[in-house]
Amino acid sequence: MMKYIGEIKMEIFYITGSLPPINDGVADWSECLISELKNEHDLKVFKTKKMNSLEEVEEIYIENFRSNNLLKHIKNDVDFVHIEYPCVGYGKYNFKINLLPMLLKLKKNKIKISLMLHEFDSYTLKGKLRCLMMIWFSDHIFTSDSVNKAKIEKLTSKKVKKLLIKSQLPVEKKDYSISKNDDIILGFWGYIREDKGFDLILEVVNILLKNNYNIKFRVLSDLDPNIEYHKKLLKRIDDLNLKNKLEIHGFLDNSKMSEEINKLDICILPYKKGLTERRGTFMAPMANGCCVITIKPRYKIEGLIHKNNVVYCNYNYYSIIEELKYLLNNIDEIKEIGNNASIWYDNLSKTKNSSLLIETIKEE
Repeated sequence: MMKYIGEIKMEIFYITGSLPPINDGVADWSECLISELKNEHDLKVFKTKKMNSLEEVEEIYIENFRSNNLLKHIKNDVDFVHIEYPCVGYGKYNFKINLLPMLLKLKKNKIKISLMLHEFDSYTLKGKLRCLMMIWFSDHIFTSDSVNKAKIEKLTSKKVKKLLIKSQLPVEKKDYSISKNDDIILGFWGYIREDKGFDLILEVVNILLKNNYNIKFRVLSDLDPNIEYHKKLLKRIDDLNLKNKLEIHGFLDNSKMSEEINKLDICILPYKKGLTERRGTFMAPMANGCCVITIKPRYKIEGLIHKNNVVYCNYNYYSIIEELKYLLNNIDEIKEIGNNASIWYDNLSKTKNSSLLIETIKEE
């Protein structure tokens, strides 16, 4: 059993299939956690040539994520191996990653393994079984939200701990300066997928404009006609005659994106299955102090209070419209909710994820 006394620099092998330029939440998460860990520990990150280079980190280049490519580099006396799952970059070798904790234990049985599961509840039975293979042979299990934590804990006696998804954008505090005569700027940011309810937003914006509310709507994302869901959205925009009424800014670099979020008065994020703590797109406007309307979570999120630091609604456009009408008629509450959102995020983000991860390893 390992015992660590004081601040000891640990040797860590880090396995993730998602790093920039891949555009997804796991890539953003991995980049943030690596930036924290590298300052205090001896970090070695497996990478393919498709991934951007990392500063001040020992990079181990591999052709792909086949188990043998990983195993041959991992030393027997390493402190622990950390695995991110799932990752787009694993590609056709995804199942090899499912087997990796078992292979590590068979070939290098003294190695400790920490596993970060970004998904579980949304998987089919087959997907859950593949995750269970990893859970059985890992020493420490982490996830980022209460929904997945509760589901995983039903299937294992191991402790499941939460690491916190934080804003991947530079935090720039918003200064509200709106009045009753101003157009209220509504907006959406993040990757547009079916589970994020962008089709619902279009109906909401259309109804508000038809009822002569003074609003503008900005889309801080891309709409790609080659993606089937986006193609349907673009057709709906044409059908509703919204083409000249939406401002589509596309994806921007992180610093510019943070600036554009600060130009929004209200950010609308109608996650189809409800808000969870793993939504980085929720954390970014909250960090900056923007008023956010989102779908009520299935599990209570500590510190979030309806109409105090967030606005909850149900997943239908009637509910979203009712909450928006309330805010549009009570401008001062938009500012107050935004300011309280910033305070909530500041309290949440005081603890580093790297510290939580290392402390858990040291508890053995």
